[in-house]
Amino acid sequence: MMKIYFEPHGCSMNYGEAKIMEDIVSERHEIVNRISDADVLVLVTCIVIESTERRMINRIKEFDSTGKRLVVAGCMASAEKEKIKNIAPNAEILPPDELCKILEVIDGTKNCTKLFPYPPKRKESRVEAIIPISSGCLGKCSFCITKIARRNLKSYPMDNIGKCVERAVNLGYKEIRITAQDTGAYGKDIGKNLPELINNLTKISGDFKLRIGMMNPDTILPMLDELLNSYNDEKVFKFLHLPVQSGDDEILQKMGRNYKADDFRYIVRRFREAFNDIMVSTDIIAGFPTESPQQFQKSCELIKETKPDIVNVKAFSPRQKTKAYTMKRLDSKIVKGRTKKISKLRLEISKKNFGSFVGRKEKILTTEFGKNNTVIGRTNAYRPVVVKDKIDLGRFVDVKIIDACDTYLKGVIIQN
Repeated sequence: MMKIYFEPHGCSMNYGEAKIMEDIVSERHEIVNRISDADVLVLVTCIVIESTERRMINRIKEFDSTGKRLVVAGCMASAEKEKIKNIAPNAEILPPDELCKILEVIDGTKNCTKLFPYPPKRKESRVEAIIPISSGCLGKCSFCITKIARRNLKSYPMDNIGKCVERAVNLGYKEIRITAQDTGAYGKDIGKNLPELINNLTKISGDFKLRIGMMNPDTILPMLDELLNSYNDEKVFKFLHLPVQSGDDEILQKMGRNYKADDFRYIVRRFREAFNDIMVSTDIIAGFPTESPQQFQKSCELIKETKPDIVNVKAFSPRQKTKAYTMKRLDSKIVKGRTKKISKLRLEISKKNFGSFVGRKEKILTTEFGKNNTVIGRTNAYRPVVVKDKIDLGRFVDVKIIDACDTYLKGVIIQN
């Protein structure tokens, strides 16, 4: 028996896949929480932007310097194999589409299961379980290296996903996160769709909430009515992560995004009409190559108009091997200024949005411990609420919202 240390970085997909590998390995070996205790180190990498890749390179060097066996998994293991070998020649490389071979890499055991995603085997202290529903996507974004790493959409069988969710619920997980590069694309390669999957999962018995992962506008537009109907179930968090990336149609075209800004507006409006307290999250890339001041202003106006609760702002990051890497870039000072401007705007909007909930009563699911002996819970629309009361995780409790900050609410438990 060996001792194995896992360290995931990046998106929820990577964390979900790391958990799958942990469960596979735990059947024969011990999972440890410290590098110093481990015989084998498994690094699940992310390279979505340049700064993240630099962090991964530094981490590979640090891991390699320990002299322990090193397995590099995640997107870098697919898109940047040569860089890994230059840094750590003895590292073993495990691309995302081969993660079920983790045991074979570690000890030679060939047991790569055809059942994927892999059902969770053990309950940890966490409340949430991350269940990947597909790998790859249908997009052709000019800036995205994840497409190079993950390639085309490969949806996992609906029955297998159901078994994974059922297993997680039976183990005691309360927040089930279904995740993918584009959750909205699920099933388009196998004659299924996301609303059908959601409807199947909400039929599973148990006390849990389902959080739907990121969906691109173009993949959900054709099935919007069905999707809204599937969201009606009380087991579904009223949370929408819909990345728009830019408010200008010409820039969206250069990005390779197969929709227009008005499509984003329409989807957000339809969701808000159906669920008046839905939490909307979006993504913006500031300073994409050739973006003019007027085009950037359209992104600002879109955010002002649609008022998302969360805006994940990223400066354009050129990634080798992508189409956008060869495009003429803006001066870094201009990009930094635009990032700063839209970040300030999104906090102003978020503060107003969250402030409108002060005085309301909400039912929350307690999901994690916070700072200073607090507990964090999630409302029906997935808004985070911080409470000072002592309470176990995984509980559904009623709270009164007493204050609001830029990105979270404060509440007190209502004694029944």
